[in-house]
Amino acid sequence: MEENDSIDLRKYLAAIRKYKIWYIVSFVILMGLATTYHFVYMDLYGTYATVLIEDEDDNSSSGTLRSVGGGLSAMARSFSIGGFGKSSVDNELLIMQSHNLLMRTIRQLNLNVNYTERKFLKKENLYDCSPIAVSCADSLLDTISQGIKMTIKIHKDGKADIKAERPRFRFFGINLCEMKNVTLPATVKTIYGDFQVFKTKDFIAGEEREITVSLSNPEAIAKGLSTFLEIDYSTKKADGISLFYKATNKQYGKDLLNNLMSNYNNIRLNRKNERAEQMVKFYDEQIAALNDQLTQAETRFEDFQNKNNVIIPETEAEYLYISDKESEQTLLALRNQITAYNVIENIINDPNRKYELLPHAEGANSVDEYNRMILEKQKMETSAQESNPALNALKQQIDAMREVVSESVAILKKNTQNTIKNIEGYKGKNKSILNKVPEYQREYINLARDKELMNELYLFLIQKRYSSAMSLTMDQPRGFVIDPAYCDIKPLKTKSMITFGVCFFMALIIPTVFAIYKANRKPQDDAPSPENDSDSEE
Repeated sequence: MEENDSIDLRKYLAAIRKYKIWYIVSFVILMGLATTYHFVYMDLYGTYATVLIEDEDDNSSSGTLRSVGGGLSAMARSFSIGGFGKSSVDNELLIMQSHNLLMRTIRQLNLNVNYTERKFLKKENLYDCSPIAVSCADSLLDTISQGIKMTIKIHKDGKADIKAERPRFRFFGINLCEMKNVTLPATVKTIYGDFQVFKTKDFIAGEEREITVSLSNPEAIAKGLSTFLEIDYSTKKADGISLFYKATNKQYGKDLLNNLMSNYNNIRLNRKNERAEQMVKFYDEQIAALNDQLTQAETRFEDFQNKNNVIIPETEAEYLYISDKESEQTLLALRNQITAYNVIENIINDPNRKYELLPHAEGANSVDEYNRMILEKQKMETSAQESNPALNALKQQIDAMREVVSESVAILKKNTQNTIKNIEGYKGKNKSILNKVPEYQREYINLARDKELMNELYLFLIQKRYSSAMSLTMDQPRGFVIDPAYCDIKPLKTKSMITFGVCFFMALIIPTVFAIYKANRKPQDDAPSPENDSDSEE
C-alpha cells in the first residue's frame, strides 16, 4: 500500500477537538500569569521634555567693537577661527547622552537608593514620599557590585525591624544584619560599612508599614536608566532635543529629566566660563607681548622718518620732482640775466660804444635811468651844437652814470651767480634723494606694514579679550528649556498589551503543537491484540 504524503486536516481537527481541554487549561494558566504580571509589576508613566539648543552668539558683547580690527576679524570669520563657527546639535546631543551627565543626576537625586512598598500584590515606588530614609558614605555604594537590600518593617509604636542582605539569587540572599525593635534613627552595621536609617517628613506615627530599600552602585543604576531613557532630535529641521523616560513614579520622572537638563546647562556654562577664563588669560599675555613689539615698531618707524627727513616717500618724491622742474626754470631765467649783465658790461667797457643804449636787465634800475639820459642826449644832438653847454653837461652826467651802472651791474651779476650756485647745489641734493627713493620706499613700506599689521592684531586681540570677558558675566544657558518635564496622566498600556497578546497566542500555539504531535505519533506495536487472536482461533 502506498504512503500518502498529503496533509490530513480532518485527522488534525479531530486531534484538536480531542484535546480541547488543553486549550482551556493553557488559556487559564497563561492569561492568569499575564493578569498577575499586570497587577504585580509597577505601572510606567511616560515623561517628556524638550530643550532648544541655542548658538553661542557674541555679537551683543562685541557690538561696540565691531569696527575694531575689521580686516583681521573678517579674515578670521571667513576661516572660522576663534569660535566663529556654528556648533552642531550633534555635539550637544552627545553631551546630553553622556554617562558623566547621567551619573551627576543620579548622585544629586540619590537615585541609587530606591524605596518601594508592596500594597496587596502591586509594588509602589515611594520616591520622595518614603516615611524612612537610608544614607551612607558615597564611597560605600561606589565599591559594592551587587547592591544591598534592606527590609524595614515599621510597627505602630514607631520602632522597626531591620534586615539587611546582599541579593544572591532571585529569591535568596546573604544575610548581612538583622535588628529587632530598634528605635529610629538607627545605625545598621554591615561588613561593607555603616548605614543610617531615620524618619522623614512623611513618617506617620501609628501606621504599620513594610518598606523595601534597594541600595545600588550608581554605575549599575546609570546602565539601567539608559535602557529606558530616550534622548534624540525633536525634529530633523529644528535645533531641539527631546527627552523621554518611562518612570514608575511621576515625580521621579520629572525630577530626572529636569535635573538632567539643568546639569547639562551647568556643564555647558562651566565649560564656557572655563574657556572664557583661559582665553582672557591668553589674550592678556598676547596683548602684553604685542604691546612691546608695537612700541618697538613705532619707534623704528619714527627713527626712519627722522633720519631720512621724509614723511611719505611717494609724497616726498613728487615734491622733489616738482621742485626740480621749478629750479630748472629759475636757473634758465637767471642765466639769461647773466647774459644781459655781460652785454651791459661789454657795452660800458667799450669806448667806441660809450653812448649806446643798454639792454634791459632784471633788477638794474640804474640801466633804465642811463638809457633815459642817452635818449635825451640823442634828442639834443639833433638841434644843438657840439659846444652847447647843456649838451656837454648831459654828457658829463652820462659818464658819471656809466660808473654807477657798471658797479650796479657787477653787484647784480655776482648775486645772480651766487643764486645759481645755490640752486645748482639744491638740485644736486634733490637728485641724490630721488635716486634713493626706491630704497626709502621699500624700507618705508616694510616698516609701515609691520606697524599696521601689529595695530590690526592688537585691536583684534582687544576685541576678543573684551568678548571673552563679557561672556564671563553672561549666565545665559546654552539649552533653552521649551517644555519642562511633564508626565502622562494615565500609565502606559503598551507593556500590558504586549504581555496579554503574547500569552493569548501562546495559549493557542502550545495545545495545537501538542495535538499535532499526538496525531502524528505512530503506534509502538503493530501486533494484533489478544482479543483478535482468540477470534481467529474460533
